[in-house]
Amino acid sequence: MSKICAVHLKNKGLSAVRSRHPWVFEDSIEKIPSGLKHGDIAVLFDGRKKLGAGLVDPTSDVRIRMLSFGASSPDIGPELFDLLAKKALQRREGLFGPETNAYRLVNGESDSFPGMVVDRYDDVLCFKIYTAAFLPHLQDVIGAFQNLLPRCQRVCIRLSREVAN
Repeated sequence: MSKICAVHLKNKGLSAVRSRHPWVFEDSIEKIPSGLKHGDIAVLFDGRKKLGAGLVDPTSDVRIRMLSFGASSPDIGPELFDLLAKKALQRREGLFGPETNAYRLVNGESDSFPGMVVDRYDDVLCFKIYTAAFLPHLQDVIGAFQNLLPRCQRVCIRLSREVAN
């Protein structure tokens, strides 16, 4: 189970998150609890105002990968992953003909999955993970795509060198 923590940012971090930058670097954080693990959930604040939420990667210079922005942003969990997966698929509607069965479903940060790429090869979904922050949430992420693409029940998981070590 992921721990949820409050994070306060320096001005540099506040500016980045306000402009919807998907990464929060270690040197942009004013205050973050110690002992956080990969995949813990950081809720970012500007004073008392919620700016959004992201996944913690305590061993990376990119300490937080932002998944949602704004005071009314959804909590990180299955519902958010369902929403993000649906939006990624909608962006690709009409781009391919019926004969196309291999294409990129998620292109990392541009599809609101910072640190992850998802490719479809016929009935296989291939997840390439570039941050260990997604590992505790992988079942929910995979489930979101399989719910939208019921024909794709086979999964391939590839880890970047940094995550595999």
